[in-house]
This record gives sequence, C-alpha cells and structure tokens, in this order.
Amino acid sequence: MPYLPEIGLLQGRENTMLMARLAHPLVKAVRKAMSTPGEFHSKVMLVASHLKDYPEDAVIECLHHHAKRVTRRRMSRTEVANLVTWVRQGKGHSRREEKGPKECPVSPSLQAEVDSIGWSIDKMRERSEPVPGDPSAILPLIYKGDPWLCVGRLCHDFAVRRLSEWRQMDLTRHERLCPNPFNAPFLTKQDGSTSFKCNELVSHRKFIVIEFDEAELDQQATRIGWLAKRFPLCLCLFSGSKSLHGYFRADHATLPRLRLFFELAMKLGADKMMWTKSQFSRLPGGLNHKTGKQQEVLFIHADNAG
Repeated sequence: MPYLPEIGLLQGRENTMLMARLAHPLVKAVRKAMSTPGEFHSKVMLVASHLKDYPEDAVIECLHHHAKRVTRRRMSRTEVANLVTWVRQGKGHSRREEKGPKECPVSPSLQAEVDSIGWSIDKMRERSEPVPGDPSAILPLIYKGDPWLCVGRLCHDFAVRRLSEWRQMDLTRHERLCPNPFNAPFLTKQDGSTSFKCNELVSHRKFIVIEFDEAELDQQATRIGWLAKRFPLCLCLFSGSKSLHGYFRADHATLPRLRLFFELAMKLGADKMMWTKSQFSRLPGGLNHKTGKQQEVLFIHADNAG
C-alpha cells in the first residue's frame, strides 16, 4: 500500500504498523466527510459512527489530523479519542427533562428582612477555608472522583474533559464552568443531531448556583449566607463584575426540595436562568475577560461538597 502523507502520522515502528492498517477507503471516507458543510464536532461524531469496522486508533488518527486544521473550537487528540470511544460504546441518548420550579416574583419584604442581617463579603472571607490560587487546584476540592466537566475559556469556546485532565492545565484565563458533571463528552439527540453542551448531558445536579446581580455585594453576601442556613454552601465567588455566585450542594436533596429552595432564592432576586442544569457559571479562580478581573473565591468549605 502506498504511503499516505495526508494522515500526518509520526515516524516510528509502531506508527508504521498503524499505517499498514490504514486502507484507502478509510482515508477517502474521512476526507470526503470533512469537506462537507456543517458543524465540525457533529461531523467527527458522524464519521466515527460510520467507521466502526476500522481500527479505533486509525480512525482517531485520521480525525485528529483534520481537527488540527480547525481554527475555532479545535479538538485535542484526547477529545477525539473520547468521542470515538463513546460512539463505539453506543452512548448518548436523549432523556426526558425534569419539571422546573414555578415562577416566583421578587419579594421586597423578604429582601428587606434578610438584608437587615447585615452580613458582608469580608465576613465570608473570614469563615472560608484556605483558597488555592489556581482553578485547576480548586476543582478537585469540590468534585470527587474523575467526572466529565465542561470548562470554557469563553461561552462559545469550551471543551468537556475529565477532571484529571483539567488538573494538568493552566485554567487561570478560563472564564466558564458548568457546575454539574456530564455523563459523556457529547450526546446524540432523538433527531440525530449532536450536542456537546445541553441539559441531557448532565449526569446529576451536583450544585445549584444562586446568583444575584441587582444588589450591592454585601447584600448579595447576606442573602447567600441566609440561604446557606437551608442548603450547604460549598463555595462563593465574585464574578469579576457585579455579582456573587453561590455554589450550593444539590445531590443530597430530592427534586421537590431543590425546587422549593430555588423558588425561595428567586423571591430574594436570584437569576432564574441558573436553574438550567447545563447553564454556565463562573469558573472559581478564573478570569472575567470583559472586565479583566479575577473571579475570586470568597468562601470555600470543601466538606459541604459531599
């Protein structure tokens, strides 16, 4: 079989043996599929699903070769390998969405009652455990095991990797985190489309994030502290702009209790969009690219993470 330079394999005996397993139909199929219009990640999934009869390493090498040519949302070789593996295992099917909390208007009287407690971000700092300086060191404190986590430099520039992979990276200039772990790096929906970030990908609610952005920071700290008497507060961070984000443990409670807690938070003025399981929050210790400020962790209590 002639040498195929477009695959871009490294030299060496092992890769020479791998090259020997790469047949023209495989190279041709990948090249043709990648030249068609459409979202790159979806095409990778589609190609992987149609090439299950070829050696897995060969498919990964071909797909990664094309991934290196992408300038936006470039997939690493690990991401490509994870995706191919999950396709071959038949993972990623849609499931029904859960019932959300009812709409709750803000209660000025409750806000005034809670705000009168007069807590502050300084008091929050005083009660915190020591906070590591790098996000990659903070994440292992609030997540157990090696879950899939969705982390983004920006909202449109993100990836899903194992915690063990994120721990090896410098995340100080990343901005976003989906607080709830994923059960896979992608999902094939019932209509045949592929999603890399959606509610159905979330394995379970690890946290409920409460965000206030219509009050002074000390008022927000007071409201989060008041809510912490009802649900375990694991972490609270400053967004780098005008809001605090409180990470409350959620995997210890039933769905009805979670809904009641979130409805109470909405009466205090919490952002209702944070109920969405796959909603991005701020990455603890990361960077707010719009303001250039650090997303400082004001409070952390790792035991509350479970």
